[in-house]
Amino acid sequence: MDARSLVLVAYQCGPGMGSVSQLGWEWYTRLSRERPVTLVTHVRNRPALEAAGALRDGSKIHFIDTEWFAGPLYRAARRLFPRSEHSVFLLSSLDYFAFDIAAYRALRREQRAGRLDAGLIHRVTPVTTAAPTPPSP
Repeated sequence: MDARSLVLVAYQCGPGMGSVSQLGWEWYTRLSRERPVTLVTHVRNRPALEAAGALRDGSKIHFIDTEWFAGPLYRAARRLFPRSEHSVFLLSSLDYFAFDIAAYRALRREQRAGRLDAGLIHRVTPVTTAAPTPPSP
């Protein structure tokens, strides 16, 4: 990760993937026009970001993979609530917390290795006060 870049943490980030993902995408694309951005996002966003040509000059994208947790959680939620998409969404959203922990651990490793000056870390998605984030690394 570039020591001079702004760090943007966006669990949901990608063009055409829904309103919250679009919000993450807009933050990333607009900020990366002005300065290098280190985007930290979920690995499931990779195909959409690569198809959109997301990597900008000087910017970096760090993908966090929590599918080891998200996949089984989603399948369990589908079995528990076969007729309730809302319940499935709420239960499977717990994956965000695994992502958040993994993302900040990765940032701390980069900071300790001297590859990141975490002066400013901005978390843009999810957009909710129900998903607090720990203090910066």
